Amino acid sequence: EVVSEHSELRHLKIYDGKGKRLGRAFKVKLWPTLILLHDGHEVDRLVRPLRSDEVRELMSKLN
Repeated sequence: EVVSEHSELRHLKIYDGKGKRLGRAFKVKLWPTLILLHDGHEVDRLVRPLRSDEVRELMSKLN
């Protein structure tokens, strides 16, 4: 819901499991985890958000 409010951003869903290395590359331990990247570098992350306002606060850091 909140991500769709930011059409200028690319949203990727990463699935974890055997043979899937990307989640481990970003040291994701719990799902869902939202990671904000800029030019390939992590800006911030949010682990297991419970409310949409938590996600909105994270997204506000992009402005």
